[in-house]
Amino acid sequence: MGKPHWHTQSSAAIIPQLSTAFITCTVLLLASCSTQSLKPPAAVSQAFAARYPSTTATWKKQPYGYEGIFYRNGVEYEAEFAADGQWLETEHEVSAAEFSQAVIDRVQQEYPSYSFTDTRSNNG
Repeated sequence: MGKPHWHTQSSAAIIPQLSTAFITCTVLLLASCSTQSLKPPAAVSQAFAARYPSTTATWKKQPYGYEGIFYRNGVEYEAEFAADGQWLETEHEVSAAEFSQAVIDRVQQEYPSYSFTDTRSNNG
């Protein structure tokens, strides 16, 4: 048998190839993570359908279970469920104008250094 033959390339030729491969893998990984909705367990899907009939959600896995993101009347909601289908909470942002004066007064009394801000545009 002869000696093994090693093919060598200069580092100047290898680095662009590795950089391109790394960038391609990173872009594909980020794209799949940010846009892909997973399918939650049947118990979660059934609990969501019972609570929000005729509503479609995009699902994300969270440490506590699953989060379904959906829209109603142009407002984004996040419904959170344990893996066994137990509803945990539903969240959505509200503007300061949606609180009663009694709530605003109480918050300002309890947290005088805090202020209400509204970061939403006029388009919602």
